[in-house]
Amino acid sequence: MNSSLMLRRFFTLNATSSSSSSCCASLKPTSKKKQLVFLGSPQVSAAVLNDLLSASTAPDSIFEVAAIVTQPPSARNRGRKVMPSPVAQHALDRGFPYDLIFTPEKAGEEIFLSRLRALQPELCITAAYGNILPRKFLKIPPME
Repeated sequence: MNSSLMLRRFFTLNATSSSSSSCCASLKPTSKKKQLVFLGSPQVSAAVLNDLLSASTAPDSIFEVAAIVTQPPSARNRGRKVMPSPVAQHALDRGFPYDLIFTPEKAGEEIFLSRLRALQPELCITAAYGNILPRKFLKIPPME
């Protein structure tokens, strides 16, 4: 199945078929490493993500990439094929779990915010994400 359809189908399925509390229970990380969420969409962001994923796999790393937030799949190129963002495609190519790649239409969607809260990220890093992040989003990582 096309990866962009899988991403969209998964996100849409979870958004419509799950209550916010039940969809988030299985997303809570079990690792002792600090949880990091990466937000980005274009190719330049994929390079940043690549470095973060590589650094997180180092034996002495204190963080792990818990989730990736990117723009929803969109029609591109001459054939107007629906394709995932370069960040989503890179994450899938690196074997990142597709259920932890979030593609909300808007960063203020409550189902998205509740799933993000369930991950309990300590840090969110953005690199050309492409959406304005609302105050509700900015309050999720702790301010220490």
